[in-house]
Amino acid sequence: MHQVLFWIPVKFSWFPDGIPVYAYGAMLFSAFLATVMFSSRRAPRTGVNISRDKIQDLAILLFIAGLAGARLTYMIQFNVPLTKFFRIWEGGIVLYGGIIGGAIAFILYHHFMLKRFKITLWQMADLAAPAVAIGVALGRVGCLLNGCCWGQAAGESCPAIEFPLLPAPSREMLVDKDGVQTVAGFLVERDLEDPRSIVRRIEPGSAADKAGLREGDRILKIKTASEWRLNAEVMIVAGPSDEIAKFRETMKEYGRSEEVDSGAAESTTLKIFVEDPAKFHAAYEQAKSFAAAHQRTALRLDLYTDLLNNWPRGRNSIQFIVDRDGKEFELPAFTPRSIGLHPTQLYEIISMVLLLLLVLAFYPFRQHDGQVFVLWMVAYSFHRFLNEILRTEPVEGLNMTLSQNISVLVLAVAIGLEIYLRQTQPRRTTGAGPA
Repeated sequence: MHQVLFWIPVKFSWFPDGIPVYAYGAMLFSAFLATVMFSSRRAPRTGVNISRDKIQDLAILLFIAGLAGARLTYMIQFNVPLTKFFRIWEGGIVLYGGIIGGAIAFILYHHFMLKRFKITLWQMADLAAPAVAIGVALGRVGCLLNGCCWGQAAGESCPAIEFPLLPAPSREMLVDKDGVQTVAGFLVERDLEDPRSIVRRIEPGSAADKAGLREGDRILKIKTASEWRLNAEVMIVAGPSDEIAKFRETMKEYGRSEEVDSGAAESTTLKIFVEDPAKFHAAYEQAKSFAAAHQRTALRLDLYTDLLNNWPRGRNSIQFIVDRDGKEFELPAFTPRSIGLHPTQLYEIISMVLLLLLVLAFYPFRQHDGQVFVLWMVAYSFHRFLNEILRTEPVEGLNMTLSQNISVLVLAVAIGLEIYLRQTQPRRTTGAGPA
């Protein structure tokens, strides 16, 4: 798992550590380039009279329509408001939705642009089948690097991947839902006067344990990137926007503050950071008083806990300076890892490589145009149905996940499409055409 491939060393307020180049986006772009290059070179060999420019236009259209379909499917499945359509970085997209969106765009592009060149839809479908396999394989490489589309907890005898847990999308399932492990390998507590976390109950053999963290350590400073940050008191309060603006001015003497998205109209949520321990108590009393006046509750935590709740993408490790018996100790950086999970992303990468070889080998033996694409539909629906058994997706209907339901539908459509093509398409001579 490597969510950020590298940082471009251009720093400003939005990107204090540099501009991140995300692995998932890079792999989507790589998939786009690879499929265009592959299809452009393969088209003349298969007798499809289509120019490179038109393939590029089609690829751009499919990329946009596929991404839109994948995003909309996710939003429908998980009831995400349409106002968050472009916030893909929050998760997520659904591959089958992308395939459906791309298929609709593919049919429309053929009807309005390619039909006049006497290129049939089914010739184009056979040309697209291996390209789709390449695109899905590279897309799943992006999933593997991003840590999404993970599998269930793997048994001791099963292949498994341990993802860096702090940025892993699977963290919510493993920590919050199933409770099979802690976020960073230890639990903490806070006292009434000082909100900075005190270490309690370290997991034996965890990365935190190996880094030398001990029970009773109080976290003083934190490093996730290149600079140390004081483990500040963090208070979160909400109220009417005009009142929050006044309160923010009042709290300037205690430390910096920032507004965060509250999701509520005419209400603003303020996050206040207090770094001076001598001001902790007074600042919290101010926050409590303001919250009570507006029938709210002031949330009090520390920077460490706030970081865990809003972990920066691409950062896998964490480092502490702790107070141990009145002395400061700098511990080495460590990377908490998840328990072993089924590498379903890797399984799909392997399946797509094998499927690519299968459709290329089958192409000369197709009995009619469109049969190569039908083979892709059948093989992928079987793979995806079985791979979903190892995934952690919610059950949507018929005691199956959404992708399993779609896989059954794709298989049924493939069978019906093959019957239709056998009756409507000219029969080809076995062995005709390039591999």
